[in-house]
Amino acid sequence: MTPGPHRECSKALFGQVRSVLNREWDPIGVYPQVEDEYDSYALKVARLLIEGTDAPAVATRLMQFERDAMGYERATADRNLAVARKLLDLDSYPQ
Repeated sequence: MTPGPHRECSKALFGQVRSVLNREWDPIGVYPQVEDEYDSYALKVARLLIEGTDAPAVATRLMQFERDAMGYERATADRNLAVARKLLDLDSYPQ
């Protein structure tokens, strides 16, 4: 099956992306007190995975979320790339 933008995000994929963003990314340090803080980003990231986006592009998007949406200036490219690779290793999206 070829990934494409027409595919929808499954609940399983959303849950896995949410978990990685909470546990591995969490740029503002709110997890585990707040579990839904990054849900809007999780949906966007899940769509990137479904579309077949590569790790560097996912990492760049995470960086954009941190800097543009959150105003967080201490984003690190290495950490975002590691998180992106972990996201690409998830088993709930069509590859």
